[in-house]
Amino acid sequence: MENYRHSVEVTVWRDGKILAVNNRRWGSFSCPGGTVDGAESMEDAARRELLEETGCTALTIKYLGGKPHTS
Repeated sequence: MENYRHSVEVTVWRDGKILAVNNRRWGSFSCPGGTVDGAESMEDAARRELLEETGCTALTIKYLGGKPHTS
C-alpha cells in the first residue's frame, strides 16, 4: 500500500465517560491519536499522543485491534 502510515487512537474511559478532544482538522470531537514516529512503538506513540493532546498519562494500555488506513 502506497502512503501507508501506522497510527494510533486512544480511547480513554472512566466512570462511564469517554475522553474526547476537539479535532480542529475535522471540526468535531474525536479520541486522541496520531501517527507513529519513526521506530517508535505503537504503545509509545499512544502514550505520547495522549500526553500531547490531553496532558494525561495512561496507567494501562490495551491493544484492541487495527485496520489499514491510507492518507
